[in-house]
Amino acid sequence: MLAAMDESFPPSLLARYRPDWVIGRGRSSVVWAVTERGSGQALALKRLPLAVMAQGWPRHPHLVAVHEQPRWEMLVMDRVRGVALRDWPSPGHPLPLDPALALLAPVLDALRALHEGGVAHGGVHGGNILVRGPADAILLEPETGRVPVLGAAPEILCGEAPNPASDVWAFGVLAYLLLTGQAPWAGAPAAMREMILEEPLIPPRQVNDALPEAVEEWLLRCLARAASRRFADAGEALEALREAALREAGLRVA
Repeated sequence: MLAAMDESFPPSLLARYRPDWVIGRGRSSVVWAVTERGSGQALALKRLPLAVMAQGWPRHPHLVAVHEQPRWEMLVMDRVRGVALRDWPSPGHPLPLDPALALLAPVLDALRALHEGGVAHGGVHGGNILVRGPADAILLEPETGRVPVLGAAPEILCGEAPNPASDVWAFGVLAYLLLTGQAPWAGAPAAMREMILEEPLIPPRQVNDALPEAVEEWLLRCLARAASRRFADAGEALEALREAALREAGLRVA
């Protein structure tokens, strides 16, 4: 019998959704590829270990579409194909500024839509963004309880709840990685936690001297240790990125 048909698939949903296969499974979560029986639409059904809320999740071309929440711990979403951002491009090789901004800006705009709706994502990291093309990436729903240490802002590591400024931090980590070719911190989770809380960030231009100064300043503000010194939300960060790119490189950020 196919793994997707095991007993963990909710029997109450079998009348509406046909399970096709298991896309992925974690310690306490699972994602099935399903087909809606009435329409034949290919979708994904995700069960999370904690309660999730679909309310307030906006429609945006670079946010995974959430169709319904049939149970408190489950979401029915679009089935998205792509390459995880953590694997794009090859590790150790920075993207040139133009394609990097073309990839990053739509994700930041998706975060802006969330923040404007009063929702903090709380799970922005390189495994939760799928790249579908050179300038086309989509942000998935948060993986509750599974945020890597590298993407966790200092206040999150100290036990605070996710907020728009902590999403800006997580996005800044991804931007740093794409623009310099290396993560701002590296090591085992415990060591990284100590670095994030205590050690200064290596200036991005020290890693990639081709980076414009204005873009470096933008990155450093995204990754300010104190949340009050960061951009307040993704909308503010996006406007600042547009200004920095235009001023230093003559690029227009979508």
